[in-house]
This record gives sequence, C-alpha cells and structure tokens, in this order.
Amino acid sequence: MLSQDDRHRLDEIERNLRTDDPRFVRRMETGKVRRRHRPLMLCCAMWIVAPVLGVLGGMAALLAALPLLLVGTALLGPYIRRG
Repeated sequence: MLSQDDRHRLDEIERNLRTDDPRFVRRMETGKVRRRHRPLMLCCAMWIVAPVLGVLGGMAALLAALPLLLVGTALLGPYIRRG
C-alpha cells in the first residue's frame, strides 16, 4: 500500500504524463500496445513459410510462395524505415 505522499507523487507523474504524451496514455488505456507487432509477426511467418513451400513443394510451390515474400517485404517496410 502506498503512503499518502507516494500517492500524491504518483498522481503528479500521471498528470505530467497525460500532458506530455497523451498518445502514449491513450494506448495504455485502450490496451492496444501489442497490436502493432501483428504485422511484423505475419511478415516473419510469411518469410518462414515461403522457403519451406519451395523445398517441400518444388518449383510450382515456390512460384506460388513468391507473393508471400512480396507481401512480407511490404509489411516489413514501416519497421525498416522506423530504424
């Protein structure tokens, strides 16, 4: 349990955070922080599946997997630009 002084300090930190970074506070309140990683996970899955299809399915499967590589690369773009 927090002391009265600690609660006041925590309230002050929260107020300053709401003023300084409202976008962060909004993300924390809605719980959508982990959602940003979904495209990255999908991209990784596509890059893993495409070579496996090529090895297991031969040339026809490899050609069918090329769109997966293109979409995966397109999804990865924002993460590369972000640095």
